[in-house]
Amino acid sequence: MKDQSEPQPPSDDSNGEEPVCIPPLFMALLHPEDYPQSVFIKALRPLWRSSTYQKILEEGRAEVRAEGRAEGRVEEARRFLRRQGTRRFGKPDAHIEAALDAIADLERLEQLSDRVLEVTSWEELLAQP
Repeated sequence: MKDQSEPQPPSDDSNGEEPVCIPPLFMALLHPEDYPQSVFIKALRPLWRSSTYQKILEEGRAEVRAEGRAEGRVEEARRFLRRQGTRRFGKPDAHIEAALDAIADLERLEQLSDRVLEVTSWEELLAQP
């Protein structure tokens, strides 16, 4: 007869593999060099299917998409500013290029785009108003 105080592995017969008890996962986390990656995969597979884990993944994906969209808007604003400034002031030199690349704030880039027609040089454009 089996001792009931002993930890039991989670029941996961859906994929035909032998279920893995969670304590080995903790040991593998403490001593990763002693355990093959397959221990992690087998132990975590039931967790990957949980609705909580799926919700966490979806939230992470949504954050990454939002960050990507924000970065894309900044890049597009920078591209537009560079294009308009080049038409008005000529090709920017290396220090102007570096200054433009350092601006990561969309609002600041939009303000600079608004000022392109009001100033006469890259230096004047990039000077703080």
